[in-house]
Amino acid sequence: MGCSAIRCANPDITVRGGRNHNKTHRGKDAEGSEHIPLRASSTGCSRKLSVPETTTFITSVDGNVTPLMSFWHNSCDCSNDDSGSAPMLALTVCNPTLNNDGLQQLQQKPRDQDLFAQLQQLLTDTHKPYDNWTRDRGCNLHRRHSHECSDQCIFKNRAQVPNGYVLRKAFRNSNAELWEQYCQAKQVISLECATNTSVAFSCVPALSSFGHDTELSAVCNEWRLLHGTSHASACSICSSNFRPNLVGTGATRREPGKEKGVPLYGSGVYAAERITKADEYSKPIFDSGLGTELYTVLVLRCIGGRVKVSHSNGMDEEQLHKDVHNGSYHSVVGDRLQKLGKPYREFVIYDQRQCFPEFLLLYERTFCGDLKMAVAQLLQLGFFAGIVLALGGKRLLPEHLQKLIEDHPLPAMMLVFMCNMGAGAMLNTGAFEVSYNDVPIWSKIDSGRFPNIIELKNALSDVAFSSH
Repeated sequence: MGCSAIRCANPDITVRGGRNHNKTHRGKDAEGSEHIPLRASSTGCSRKLSVPETTTFITSVDGNVTPLMSFWHNSCDCSNDDSGSAPMLALTVCNPTLNNDGLQQLQQKPRDQDLFAQLQQLLTDTHKPYDNWTRDRGCNLHRRHSHECSDQCIFKNRAQVPNGYVLRKAFRNSNAELWEQYCQAKQVISLECATNTSVAFSCVPALSSFGHDTELSAVCNEWRLLHGTSHASACSICSSNFRPNLVGTGATRREPGKEKGVPLYGSGVYAAERITKADEYSKPIFDSGLGTELYTVLVLRCIGGRVKVSHSNGMDEEQLHKDVHNGSYHSVVGDRLQKLGKPYREFVIYDQRQCFPEFLLLYERTFCGDLKMAVAQLLQLGFFAGIVLALGGKRLLPEHLQKLIEDHPLPAMMLVFMCNMGAGAMLNTGAFEVSYNDVPIWSKIDSGRFPNIIELKNALSDVAFSSH
């Protein structure tokens, strides 16, 4: 493929005025090629730059090759040169090689096998083995967010969290049209992130971002994130991207009788950095060839840009419009870990063109095995047996065991409590609820943290007082 170098003075390009890549006015040049005009402003050059809608690659100063659309169709005709004070920006422009072949399954080729192993490692590395249950996983008796399911029911009958995920099939999305849109958004947002504004750019890493082909661009917070859904919805997204009109109709909690709910951080594309979170929204399909149920997750390539990090349990619509829709931010990360003590962070993208569904994965859930469950139950039995013995049942034991316990009471007590701790570690999901007379008074899932002694005392007092 051919390459050419473009040099332009004053690379401090400003592309603002709200979300410019959402409000572009298209036009055609003399050759009939369609362009998106961007506004460039700098001390030595102020004019319109036309950006053709053709995917290309830009080689940055550090040598990273980033797929973007053709950069700056018109060369800068200002009077600045190499000897001037304005810095020079060198860009290498190449033609793309992406074919519009839709979803292509990874085959038994060395390159595909290597990629398949990377994707399996992604599922393994992003699984959270502890403190990993949320209300969105639902209970065993009712569907997710069922109005028939009370708080007491959902905590009593929590759906089991898988302890692993095995990749069975993987498909690469070669949708050239969606890739083109993504590259255009990436270029515009990269320029915006490089512009000095009242909001400083900061790097926000994601656990699920792994290197493949080319490294992700840190200058615009490019991520790979996970989005669990049904197989039919995943295929539709790979074909035509996310549909904004469907936001709130899926897993979002909603009032009885309403078709849509209001997501925590407004209407957008919600993604996760952990497969354990994305798996909550995946739906099974039966694979007759493998004879088992498989679940679907999309690996999204996303542009975070300037990220609004929220430590609250949601975001009101007015603030969202001010900061993101009409402001300097391009996305929101709901960091519910640090202050709220929730298990996961939420990544929210508000323009679907900032997402490219790169891979469709079909995986199998694995659960706590029979052997592990049997060991946990055996440890629990040992704990209860120790309690019985401590309450006066030592006479049931042979004399030599009675004497051994009497001579070493502390090690015996430690052994009993270690049995309980071991069983709890094998069966624990991290969620718990405190109840008084079957009335829930504290939930770690709702509060995101452990109660202090004063909060627990006040809650008990309130329930006890109301029961009289």
